[in-house]
Amino acid sequence: MFIATLGIAVSVTASAAYLTFYAISAKLRDTLEQFNLQGIVLMAYCLIFVLIGTEWAARQPLGFYFLFLTVLLLTASLVLI
Repeated sequence: MFIATLGIAVSVTASAAYLTFYAISAKLRDTLEQFNLQGIVLMAYCLIFVLIGTEWAARQPLGFYFLFLTVLLLTASLVLI
């Protein structure tokens, strides 16, 4: 549950920073918008990771590999944004 809470906290913090400081300049707005999107993607992957880890991995023999694939796809998504 710590991973899910951490993902939600990062997303809410990035959204709060974006909504607070976006009006300062266009360059800062673009940067904060990118961080906000990364926070949302991180939250989604953290929730998927927790769901796979708690509900699905114990019943499937390949559960660890799906967890690893989730982290790998998260890394690729954050790099490509």
